[in-house]
Amino acid sequence: MVRSPPSPAVAVPVMDAAGFAAAVAAAVAQLQINNPATANVSQNLPSIPKFICDPAKPNGASLWFDQLDSLFRLQPVTDTEKCALVINALDSSTFEKVSRALLPDPIKTCVDYNKLRDKMIGLFEYGMERS
Repeated sequence: MVRSPPSPAVAVPVMDAAGFAAAVAAAVAQLQINNPATANVSQNLPSIPKFICDPAKPNGASLWFDQLDSLFRLQPVTDTEKCALVINALDSSTFEKVSRALLPDPIKTCVDYNKLRDKMIGLFEYGMERS
């Protein structure tokens, strides 16, 4: 058996932990700049109350949206997220009514919060003129 001579020792570059952490943080920041959709992945969305249509409260829809708008000032979210939160706060009967009111646009693609708000207030306000 032929033995090859030992190879000379090669110095392996060593990076300190702080330098490595800084490089990773810079790479992540660059990814978030290039792909803003990943920047908000860990964002917590606000918890909103369920929408309850109460005929005894003629301005119940307006009051509910006023409450949401106050909450959204505390924890800003996009219009798309607002729409998703509102739609998920509806019971199935209300979901169907709102879905029909938004036609021809499908409710699942609703991204215009003001349009959704106006449609719902128009559907659920009773006997009051809105300003």
